[in-house]
Amino acid sequence: MKTVATNTRSITSALGDDGATAFIGGKRVSKSGVRAHACGDVDEASAWLGLIRSRTTPSGLSRSLLRIQNHLYLINCELAFTQGREREKTFLTRNHLSWLSQASRRTEAHLHLPRRFILYGETESAAFLDVARAVVRRAERNVAALYQAEPFSNRVILPYLNRLSDYLYLLAREQEKRMGVSCRHPGQKM
Repeated sequence: MKTVATNTRSITSALGDDGATAFIGGKRVSKSGVRAHACGDVDEASAWLGLIRSRTTPSGLSRSLLRIQNHLYLINCELAFTQGREREKTFLTRNHLSWLSQASRRTEAHLHLPRRFILYGETESAAFLDVARAVVRRAERNVAALYQAEPFSNRVILPYLNRLSDYLYLLAREQEKRMGVSCRHPGQKM
């Protein structure tokens, strides 16, 4: 006879019905607070990267995005610590930042980047990458606000998010290049 595992824990606890949530360490904080915004934005960025990966055949792009999703998970682990010695733990390291910087340089080396502002949406994959880039920019702003309100020890998180938005911009332009599509500039006619 086959035994089926049952989940005895529900996703719904109703503990957040009052507009507060608990992060690692048990401290309850407002869902409208800067920590919740920062963690939510990093989580949203990872979700967008997952969507892009789901629509991409296994390739260097999907492997890079999976790696970045793992890095974003590490960032959220650090941001979720609200008190105690755990707040000083570092999960994201300079090695992660170094990998991202090298990946950006490799990608940029074979692109001719537009010299003017562009409009997004020339290909589906590029548009998704540009949305993810914009979400990462928002995450960066909210992580910076969290750092100002409650400084944390890891000095790699903000540079990583800054570089990540640049890398996603480069990946979007790379997708347009692969599809043989040129960037469209503001005011340019169809």
